[in-house]
Amino acid sequence: HWLHVRVGAADVTDILISVRRRYGPAVGRNRARRRIRAICREFLPDPSQGSLMLISVGDRSAGCGYKALRSDLGHAFQALGLR
Repeated sequence: HWLHVRVGAADVTDILISVRRRYGPAVGRNRARRRIRAICREFLPDPSQGSLMLISVGDRSAGCGYKALRSDLGHAFQALGLR
């Protein structure tokens, strides 16, 4: 899988997106972050209060498109009971 999603309790509600440098140039890393933020807004319009989510993007996902990221995140959210 290309993505790893972890959810925990926290004092604030936040979504952290981690993309390593090995993913590619800064333009590609920023594009991946923007895509994931857009997908999160679509699937989680009202995130749970007091939850902290970490989404780690794997290096091998650099070649995948928006639809593949959306599908993978959708499955992850469903497995975690967030959707």
